[in-house]
Amino acid sequence: MKLTGKNIIGNRLSQEVDTAFYGENAATGERLEPTFYEASPNEINEAIEKSNRAFQYYRNKTGNEKAS
Repeated sequence: MKLTGKNIIGNRLSQEVDTAFYGENAATGERLEPTFYEASPNEINEAIEKSNRAFQYYRNKTGNEKAS
């Protein structure tokens, strides 16, 4: 998987805001790529809704069912 810095919500990439931040190499202080983007309130809510739906579906599945 290639890092893009965008948010993964469900099965898609999302970037609704331009507020960015970077990783940093602790040994050198060098800024690391890619640029990462903060999630918007809408993206956060969408991710919560999707995770709640997934939990309701998978909560009663056995370990074998989840693995297949």
